[in-house]
Amino acid sequence: MIQLHLQRLLDLRDIKQGRAFLINHGYTADEVRGLLNNTPKGVSFVMEERLCSTFNCLPNDLRTWVGDPNSRLNVLRRPEISTIEKLLEGMTPQQIEEVYRRIERGF
Repeated sequence: MIQLHLQRLLDLRDIKQGRAFLINHGYTADEVRGLLNNTPKGVSFVMEERLCSTFNCLPNDLRTWVGDPNSRLNVLRRPEISTIEKLLEGMTPQQIEEVYRRIERGF
């Protein structure tokens, strides 16, 4: 089953108050409720475009695959998000500086 996965995008952007963020970006309370609970009445192309604009992402970034791992749709499955702090844990100061340099260069 293909599902919307906005929580992942909120986590990637370190947005703690997803509801407030979406409402501040012009979404209605009903839209926000459906989007964050994975129970939207439907996601039109217009809504998809709005979400992509809001999160500066591509349509596939909005979705994840929940189902048979052998399905061709498994390419939509997104990995769990770790915090930057967790990723940097155990790195030397030089390694952390290199991560920052790469981010600044845009990889």
